[in-house]
Amino acid sequence: MIVSEVISRSLHSSSDWEIILNIKSRLYGNCSDCKQQRTAAAWCKTCDIAILKENFCNWTSGNRGIDEFIRYTQLNANENMDYLEWIDFSQFDLVKNINKRGAFSSVYSVIWMEGPRWNLDEKLKYGIVMAQLMLY
Repeated sequence: MIVSEVISRSLHSSSDWEIILNIKSRLYGNCSDCKQQRTAAAWCKTCDIAILKENFCNWTSGNRGIDEFIRYTQLNANENMDYLEWIDFSQFDLVKNINKRGAFSSVYSVIWMEGPRWNLDEKLKYGIVMAQLMLY
């Protein structure tokens, strides 16, 4: 039975749920720290959200509403690219105005040297990311 067949039919029996959990286990494996089933590749909802939560006191946008929204996305993330994070302007390098203007903003090209956190092969890694910023 292939994955799409299992997911497309209704899940009435416990054996259907066991099949899905078995497939997820083979796809994502278990967390090396808490031994629970990962919810996505390289993402343990329990451990990774705890890491994000521990970091709440280390950043602020300066706007309580924005901070709460970012924290909400982090606390409800189901995978490693499913949340927002605050990146302080000082973390950007090679900031360049690319001469695009919005009605109330300017657009800049930047390099985020630290990049997002990736949990690959049980080792935390960070990667360089090129991005565009709109400054209002």
